[in-house]
Amino acid sequence: MFCTALLLCACASRDAQRTRPPAGPGEARLPAPAQPVQVAPYIAAPVPLPVEKPSTPIATPLATPLAGAPPVSSAGPHIALILPLGSKGFATVAEAFRQGFVAAAGFEGRNAPAYRIYAAENEGDALAGAFRNAVNNGAVLAIAGLTRDGATLLARMGYQGSPVPILALNAPDFTVPDHYFYVSLSLDNEARQAALFAAREGARSVAIVHSSSALTRRILEGFEKEWTRLGGAIAVRIPFAGDPNDAPRIRAKLENLSADIVFVAAEPEIARIARPYIPPGMPVYATSLSFDTRADAVSNIDLDGVRFLDMPWFVQPDHPAVMI
Repeated sequence: MFCTALLLCACASRDAQRTRPPAGPGEARLPAPAQPVQVAPYIAAPVPLPVEKPSTPIATPLATPLAGAPPVSSAGPHIALILPLGSKGFATVAEAFRQGFVAAAGFEGRNAPAYRIYAAENEGDALAGAFRNAVNNGAVLAIAGLTRDGATLLARMGYQGSPVPILALNAPDFTVPDHYFYVSLSLDNEARQAALFAAREGARSVAIVHSSSALTRRILEGFEKEWTRLGGAIAVRIPFAGDPNDAPRIRAKLENLSADIVFVAAEPEIARIARPYIPPGMPVYATSLSFDTRADAVSNIDLDGVRFLDMPWFVQPDHPAVMI
């Protein structure tokens, strides 16, 4: 299995945000853990060093009042971090990100650029108002868009002539302008990365085993769009609902099929049933949806050899490179 190493300023809980980011090139083979499931992390960024809290604050975060209030009075070049800290649904995740951002700025010491934190009640009108306030106050970069709706709103504002670059914290729903950047932890991004990795290893034809949930349909769409864009062919799609009595049908479909790889888009309990019925020697790709890091090694043994993306501190927390 492989996984993607990410450098994030804060990591929200897996249950709060079930998404994942794009990976970069370069595979580092690290020693395997003691568990039966073998993991070789796919390193895409340096492992972050421990964050030390400075003795004196370098940049004091300045939170604005919520939407509808006048902008902050002071102005000057700064990075604007706009988060839905006033939202009932997203306040917990927003606060986790805020803490990580402040810790990262503290680690930079006196080299850290000035920043201000703008609180919003939602990722709609309040986000748009906070963004305009930040621009009026001299922001040189806006970091915002924790949700897909927020990221999409910011992309529209970018097309409308935003004077500052935007770094969104989620993926928007359409193509972005030149000065718009985003980082996403979405499963459909993982699926696109799986297609890229498989194509780079020479695969040209894929067999797909999938469940029927709304989430797996998103994963399938992401994988198939990227796969066909790369010139790959889809040999067969095999729907599978997780019935053990139906699992032999997977092997029957695949045994005489000319496919280079198998892509699995299914929840962990369904993937664990399907995996043993994939003929030996066929490379298997998936997303992190198919692997439950909370399950014990015995439960996950049937997924041994599956290649998927995840963060190293989830799948191999005891490895020295991760522990640092």
